[in-house]
Amino acid sequence: MKRNFSFIIPVIALILMLSGCGSSEPSSDTSLPPETSTVQETSASEETDASSATQETSTEAPTQETTTEAPASDESSTAPAETSEAATAAQPSTATESDTSSGSAAASDIDSDTALAIAIDYAGVSEDEISRTQTRRDRSNGIQVYEVEFSTEYRDYDFDIAISDGTIVEMSYEIDEYWLGRLDGSPVTMDEAVTLIQENVPGSSAEDIRIWEERDDGWTLYEGNLYYDGVSYEFEIDPETGIIFNWSEERRI
Repeated sequence: MKRNFSFIIPVIALILMLSGCGSSEPSSDTSLPPETSTVQETSASEETDASSATQETSTEAPTQETTTEAPASDESSTAPAETSEAATAAQPSTATESDTSSGSAAASDIDSDTALAIAIDYAGVSEDEISRTQTRRDRSNGIQVYEVEFSTEYRDYDFDIAISDGTIVEMSYEIDEYWLGRLDGSPVTMDEAVTLIQENVPGSSAEDIRIWEERDDGWTLYEGNLYYDGVSYEFEIDPETGIIFNWSEERRI
């Protein structure tokens, strides 16, 4: 009986050992792999989702920018083109009207050579007699004129001639005192001086002429004025020679 008991005890101990080893191995084998697998699967899933989200974000952003910018670009490029075409179409019409207007105005204007010829003819001299000729554009009585200046041997002339039609707006001449004693002449009375003015302004009346005697630095002269046919005249006459040494005309426009 004692022998059997001693045999049973080792057997029981062996069974307990085998039973303990079996329960510990499955526990360690089954617990760790599932946890490791779960962590790996979770990490892989998160990385996949993150990668997908990144790809979707990077893919959608350019698509949205392209979709947004394309219409804006089309509208901005189309609007200026239409505006430019409209402005280009309008400009030739304006330029044509301006050119036509300028052309018609230029056709009726006289040139500087014509203005000089008018002045020479009115002065009653020839081109061979004149010198120091000058012609330039100016304004007189609110209109565009050619100012024409020239000289003869003893007279200096100054004309303002309308560019639009060649009308003499103003004219004057003067004789230097140096020439008064060297030119042919004879003394005149005041009445004879009035007759002299009438000869220079045909059609004028003696009653329209105002004349008086002036003294300037001991020198006696006749001075006066006349208004006739829209022109105002002023004059100075040397009584000793009967020479009109200062004469001016101004047409009222």
